[in-house]
Amino acid sequence: MAHFCTSIRGAVAAATLLGLLLLLPRAAGAYDASVGWQPTTGAAGYTLYVRYGATGTPQPTNVGRPSPDADGLLRVLIDAVPLGPTAYFSVAAY
Repeated sequence: MAHFCTSIRGAVAAATLLGLLLLLPRAAGAYDASVGWQPTTGAAGYTLYVRYGATGTPQPTNVGRPSPDADGLLRVLIDAVPLGPTAYFSVAAY
């Protein structure tokens, strides 16, 4: 199982998931985040977890197996990430 984690606080991007975390402007008070990672050999698909704040419960989303981009990374877009709490992202292969 591959498991990678990164976070954002407010409107500032802080780190990457083996490649990419891109914040795109949205309506006031929110951003869209593009999360990218390297594929895991033999993975049937991936689950993306998003947690807000240090003690929040991670919310899983089955993202299947996205098609790789030209650079070989897999990417998904998370809509309307709120500006207030720190957002933590992790990806698990299955």
